[in-house]
Amino acid sequence: DEPLKAGMAFERAGALFEAGKCLLEAGRTDRAIPLLQKVPAEDFNFRGACLLAARGLHLAQMSELAVRRIAMGVGSDAVGEDNAELFLELARIHLACGEPAKARAPLEQLASWNYSYQDVAKLLAEVKKPAAPAPAATPSQGVAEAFDDERIRAGIDVLQRHPLLAGFTLPQLRALYDTCERQRIRAGHVLIQANATNDHLFVVIQGEAVVESIEDGKTVHLATLGAGSWFGEMALLSDAPASAEVRANTALAVLAIRHTDFRHLLATHPDMAAGFFEHFSGELARRLRNANTRLQLQSNSVEASVEDTPPPVQMEG
Repeated sequence: DEPLKAGMAFERAGALFEAGKCLLEAGRTDRAIPLLQKVPAEDFNFRGACLLAARGLHLAQMSELAVRRIAMGVGSDAVGEDNAELFLELARIHLACGEPAKARAPLEQLASWNYSYQDVAKLLAEVKKPAAPAPAATPSQGVAEAFDDERIRAGIDVLQRHPLLAGFTLPQLRALYDTCERQRIRAGHVLIQANATNDHLFVVIQGEAVVESIEDGKTVHLATLGAGSWFGEMALLSDAPASAEVRANTALAVLAIRHTDFRHLLATHPDMAAGFFEHFSGELARRLRNANTRLQLQSNSVEASVEDTPPPVQMEG
């Protein structure tokens, strides 16, 4: 009755299909999908893994990848008892995406094989109905839909361009993307609080965030973070409180990943871990050099101001 614990135990045992199935039941699509995608084609559970992975991908708003996963499970085979559920899932995904024309083909194939299979007859009747005219969208609806579509499309592209992920293969990037949560953040919301611990790593997909600190009671602007920026990664190395605050300057679309999940991903993908920490160490070295340069400039400035100060007046008597 504890699918999360069961899934983690199955994963440690190397039972990929059972692990993915339990983790999906526990709502952990981020961990379930990569495991289900690793089930080999020669495995007895391959088609079941494709079905569950497709459901997880669709729930994670990656319906195009879900359709591709179903195509892998079906192959070139005709509808039969062992793959009928894949055809039905394909139709349901197309219907959920507002694509009844695409749903019709798999439904008709199912109907020609077994018209009474599950709810095929009902769904087929729905897709054959004349389409009702769509109500005109309000401007705010149009903006929100465009924002969501762009956010989803941009996710993997942003990861692909990030210097810390240079050298990652596309399957590795997809595994990382599957682990992330896609979030919308309102303007003004604080994502990381100064002097508090942080357990998430964020990648900005759209919008703008600002990094600020409080020095001598005054707010000091440190940086502006736009699309492609990554923050919260330092807590991967230390649980120390954050030294600065990160706040949404505008509405944001971000990818968020828990540090525990990110560490788990690297632990189960040694090839990804090697590439990530190689570039991470290079990034830390670059930040250290920049910090040293700033300190040197500040030191020179202080020395110059001391030299320019006139000596104190000596009072006699």
